[in-house]
Amino acid sequence: MKKYLIAFVLLFTAISGFSQDVKALKTTAEEMYKHSVNKDFEAVTEFIYPKFFEILPKEQMVEGMKQMLEGNDDFKMEITNTPLDIEVGDIKTINNGHYTTLKQNYALKMIFKDVIPKDNSEMFIDMYKKMLNTEDVTFNAKDNSLNIIKRIDYIAIANNLTNNKWRFIGAAQPELMNQILDPEVIKELGL
Repeated sequence: MKKYLIAFVLLFTAISGFSQDVKALKTTAEEMYKHSVNKDFEAVTEFIYPKFFEILPKEQMVEGMKQMLEGNDDFKMEITNTPLDIEVGDIKTINNGHYTTLKQNYALKMIFKDVIPKDNSEMFIDMYKKMLNTEDVTFNAKDNSLNIIKRIDYIAIANNLTNNKWRFIGAAQPELMNQILDPEVIKELGL
């Protein structure tokens, strides 16, 4: 009987620890997104996996985000609030670190300076659906904007380099992943 009780306690502890990791991961992803919506790009960089900055310095990343959202003569972009609908993959423990994949929604609003005629809106919608690989693109004639929701893939990492706090890198660029992550991690995550 005692043996079964010990097995139950160990199983419960493992499940409880896993759910706390997933909860912390989702909370961290939500915090990062909130800073993106508020255009607090310095704060966003605190959620990026530190090795990423060996390739692209923080200052350049912040400047790039500002330019993407503010530095265009044809349109302005905003990151908008949306339900993130976060999906977390299996958390893998590799070389004393924790790694997983994460998918979440990312919402953009593109407000065009030149009026898009209503009869051209379908062309714009189709163009952005293809360009951004998403089906969730709508046109709003009132403010001459496209509203876009795209699923974004991340790799979430908690290890000694992050003080065991969840940090992220985009999973859409294999060449960056290969420079930042060990091949074993990439293989274990199925990337």
